[in-house]
Amino acid sequence: MPERDLTSQFQVLDSEDPEYVFDERTKSFWVKNSKDFWVSVKESSFRRHLRRLGKSIKKQEGDTLCELESIVEVAELDHRVPYAGPLAGHWSGFTTMCGNHVLITEDPDLVEPVKPNDDDRCLADGSQLCGVTDCRGWPVLGQLIGNLLSHEDVGDVQLMRYFGYIAHILDCLYDRQHSKVIALLIAGERECGKTLLFNDIHAVLFGGKIGKPYDWMIGKENFNDDFLGAVLLTVDDEVNNTHMDARNTLGEKLKKMVANSEQRLRGMHKSGFVLKPLWAPTVMVNLEPANLLVLPPIEEDNADKFMIFKAYKQDMPMPAETKAERAAFWATLMSEIPKFVWWIRNEWKTPDDIQGRFGVKYWHHPEVVEALLKLSPAWVIWEYIQRTIFKDPIRYQDPRNNDTLEGFEWVGTVSELRTYLADTKYSDGETPRPRLTMEEARSLPQAQWLGRRLAKIAEKYPECVSQVRTATARFWHIRVAEEEEDDGSDGK
Repeated sequence: MPERDLTSQFQVLDSEDPEYVFDERTKSFWVKNSKDFWVSVKESSFRRHLRRLGKSIKKQEGDTLCELESIVEVAELDHRVPYAGPLAGHWSGFTTMCGNHVLITEDPDLVEPVKPNDDDRCLADGSQLCGVTDCRGWPVLGQLIGNLLSHEDVGDVQLMRYFGYIAHILDCLYDRQHSKVIALLIAGERECGKTLLFNDIHAVLFGGKIGKPYDWMIGKENFNDDFLGAVLLTVDDEVNNTHMDARNTLGEKLKKMVANSEQRLRGMHKSGFVLKPLWAPTVMVNLEPANLLVLPPIEEDNADKFMIFKAYKQDMPMPAETKAERAAFWATLMSEIPKFVWWIRNEWKTPDDIQGRFGVKYWHHPEVVEALLKLSPAWVIWEYIQRTIFKDPIRYQDPRNNDTLEGFEWVGTVSELRTYLADTKYSDGETPRPRLTMEEARSLPQAQWLGRRLAKIAEKYPECVSQVRTATARFWHIRVAEEEEDDGSDGK
């Protein structure tokens, strides 16, 4: 259905919040139950509710409507809202958002912070995370976080940004502020505990709900109102769509979720509308190539929207093999979370040099980025170049000035490069030059896409691939880096 301009159709609510609201999106009424929670009812149930409250169904002399019908009419005409329901990161009540009056029907289910006691346990080995906390009151949770994110390869880089990330979201929730949240991408070994922390524990920290938006994120479906009430939106290992179209769409959706406070939301058979949910998108994958290719390509325009962590596999801080052990482990974590929240809210200070407009500056784990690069279409072309041009001793003329290139070097347009790579015939010279297989040559992209992939390679290896422009053409200069040059004999 087409989107509507709801602003012009909405009549301003009374200065005092009404008892009853008509939701024009679902054609239902919202009332409060005995526990003071907003609930949605159809008109027949709404009328029954009014009769129970003693609203008269008899018309008074001179009236055209009875008291009950008058309440229904006022709700429909004057107390109507374009959206009523839960909204991630917002508290229940009436508010104006994106030009519309809306009713938020639920509060986030937040953990009550508890200040640790002096006799609470600390990390068993007497150490500190990031050199700033001994995890007093939350040592098991602290060890779990430290084991996953702190490692000799990266030190405390991931850990510092993780605490900054958590602090930013909790500040938004507890202080009732609205902000943007960086997307979290995590790659780790199987059963390392990433789902436990980034899905299960984060759900408790961020309000008690989890949204599963993957089909919407890759364009498989257009409806996203079923996870409006969840701050935490997770994509976990159960998905495996590695098609480039799905990855690109995922990247675009994540970028828009991070960069834009206002989100276009839509339900099935319902008009679209715009609200401001607080969303914390999180994508978790295993380190195997088939799983890594679920992640979106890292482009220049989205790199700062993604935090990319590697989750390390180490021993769990408590036994977790049997059902009883896992239950005890979870119970311990739940008992520690209130004290962790207190520490984040009262003692943690995100260093100035890693603060950013999305709460914390982005950081990409180099090992994950390198693995993604080697699985990318650009890397395939890079491998082809290394196997052909980098092993080709035959001299060529430089089209820019007719100078002779010394071998292991090439200059030409992207179309000429495609022709060079696709040529599988034997060389006319005495020395045969390296060739691609027929299947590889057939897989070469058209010149436009080949040029884009060359540009990505040039960003990674500028000493080997660069672009040169003249008054008449645009050339690519490809050569072996000095330390890599050889005589083309492959050591034979």
